[in-house]
Amino acid sequence: MATIEESAKTLRALAESAGEVAGSKPYGEPAFTTKVEDEFTTILGTWLRTARKSKNIRLEDMAHATGQALNTISWHERAMTAMPVARFVHYCITYGLSPGALLDRALEEATGVRPEDTVTVDLHKLAQSGNPLASWAEAWLRNLPPNMNGRLRLPRPAQDQIAELCGWNREQLLKLLEANPLLPQ
Repeated sequence: MATIEESAKTLRALAESAGEVAGSKPYGEPAFTTKVEDEFTTILGTWLRTARKSKNIRLEDMAHATGQALNTISWHERAMTAMPVARFVHYCITYGLSPGALLDRALEEATGVRPEDTVTVDLHKLAQSGNPLASWAEAWLRNLPPNMNGRLRLPRPAQDQIAELCGWNREQLLKLLEANPLLPQ
């Protein structure tokens, strides 16, 4: 078990590198590489097509119901074009699906990260806490986009890596982070 001083030194090094990491990939783990994005989009499209077919809804009927071109719906189902969030929600409602649950399942399948393992860290609160993670939080705050409101989502792999680097177990890390589980909507 690392001492508090050793852990603080490790965290200072992490804080210094956080600026570099955050500058190039501000959203943290899991990294949404093109491959992961493509897989995620393909999973969602496949599930939507399966749901539509299981409800015996023809593409033509869906096009009429949504006001979308037939080929647009087909492209969404085959992950050939980006699907606006509002459109995704409209499809889910039409098919009787929960958009949040579907996104959670697709995230897990595409990345291996289960949403219930993800915690949300209030970086403003953590930066003012005075605990060994305060400088790490300050570094992230300097580099996070404003729309994230000082909140950072940490999936389980990131939690495990930080805990290991600091010589803590996950429970100790979560206590210091005062992290709140990300609850499904």
